[in-house]
Amino acid sequence: MDKKADNILVIIKNFFLNIFSKNRKKLLVESTDKNLENNTFEKENISYNVNKNDNFINNLKIKKDEEEERILKIQEDLENKIIQVENISEEDFNKVLELYDKQTEEIEANTERLNKLTDKYKNEIIKIRKELKNSV
Repeated sequence: MDKKADNILVIIKNFFLNIFSKNRKKLLVESTDKNLENNTFEKENISYNVNKNDNFINNLKIKKDEEEERILKIQEDLENKIIQVENISEEDFNKVLELYDKQTEEIEANTERLNKLTDKYKNEIIKIRKELKNSV
């Protein structure tokens, strides 16, 4: 392959790394540094795009966190009877219900995990007791 085709493949590879990688910025910059050493404009452009994408992703996370905090506050206010169900929008009410469902699933998963852990230790204790009883 010629140099131009290699660069196109690198750009395509970086595109998918950018989408699917948690450390996309690090991988993208390392890859472009190795494969596009002579093309500084493309490296700067790619780095700029990565920074722009990171800012966009961070903004989404901040907005999501703010929304979660708002719903948690509504949930807390409902539980403390500071606000009434009638005083919140249907959309917020549905989000609070989804939050309750999510919290319930997390509690059930944690309970299941703890039950398995308890059973494991219980079986180990029984095994050790049997070994001690047989050794006496």
